[in-house]
Amino acid sequence: MAFLSNRDGIYYICWEDDTRKRHFRSTRCKLKAQALAVLRRFVNEGNEFQERKKAYLNDYIQFFLKSVKHSIEYDTYRTYLSVLKSFHAFIGNKYMHQINIEDVTRYINEKEKTIKDTSINIHLRHLKAFIHRARESNYVYSDWYKKFKFKKIPEKSRIPITREDIKIIIEAATLPVMKEIIIYGYMTGSRRNEITNQTWENIDIKNMLVKINNTDSFHTKSKKNRTVPINEALTEMLREKFYREQVINNKTYVFRYNERKISSDHVTKYFRRILKKKGFDSKMTFHSLRHSFISNLINSGTDINTVKELAGHGSITTTAQYIHTTNDLKRKAIALL
Repeated sequence: MAFLSNRDGIYYICWEDDTRKRHFRSTRCKLKAQALAVLRRFVNEGNEFQERKKAYLNDYIQFFLKSVKHSIEYDTYRTYLSVLKSFHAFIGNKYMHQINIEDVTRYINEKEKTIKDTSINIHLRHLKAFIHRARESNYVYSDWYKKFKFKKIPEKSRIPITREDIKIIIEAATLPVMKEIIIYGYMTGSRRNEITNQTWENIDIKNMLVKINNTDSFHTKSKKNRTVPINEALTEMLREKFYREQVINNKTYVFRYNERKISSDHVTKYFRRILKKKGFDSKMTFHSLRHSFISNLINSGTDINTVKELAGHGSITTTAQYIHTTNDLKRKAIALL
């Protein structure tokens, strides 16, 4: 990402190459408006001050995957691997700068024959991030990838889990760590990745709080940290778990299986098996625990801004959508008339 830097009254363009080395080039402009025009040309017309680089798609894929492997979630890395392998197999080993919107369009048209629109958007999102990274390093010479059009996905119905049903689900979880994960998810509204990446350093048993924080290898969906109060039952479960497992290193993951971090996919599959075994609605998912947490807060009369902060929503618009799913709150409002 290029930006302006003022040195002794002259504006310079600053950017980083693919090795993260920082470079500066004078715009020869003293006025910011003029310097901004040069910066726009620099960004939009192929970085005229940088050498245009060449790399075959396969080579750049290997470089890209290696560079992001330790800074993103394993599940995300695996998705990149799958999407990029599929894309390379379809268009062949072209130079990065030769890839264009037509290549992506043909690829997506072919994929539409076998996968759903939600999966199409996953392919587009990962391809866009991949090509954007190549653009920043000047292996791609223009911003054509910004024209990607994502599929419009109908909003899914949110199915919260009742208190009676959650008891059935918890009792059906025979694996202790999965039982703990389900309880934790229901009582904190945490997303799968937030749960599997939670460490003991963010569990404040004394003050009955859990912190959901961004790290070098994990970030929340909204990119924001948040703190969620927990009740006595969950506090006691976590306290007992901490002493039972004789935790020494606070950076240890809270939920492990045979000393290994549990993957989000494993959580999903295990939860799905319970739902199927007990005959629950097929539209219900592990994420329904989060829907239940948010719906319970709204039904109890919690103000929407507080719900937004506890849920970690990036926009209050997202939180407001849950109001339409809570019939109990609607009945209370009618009863006041």
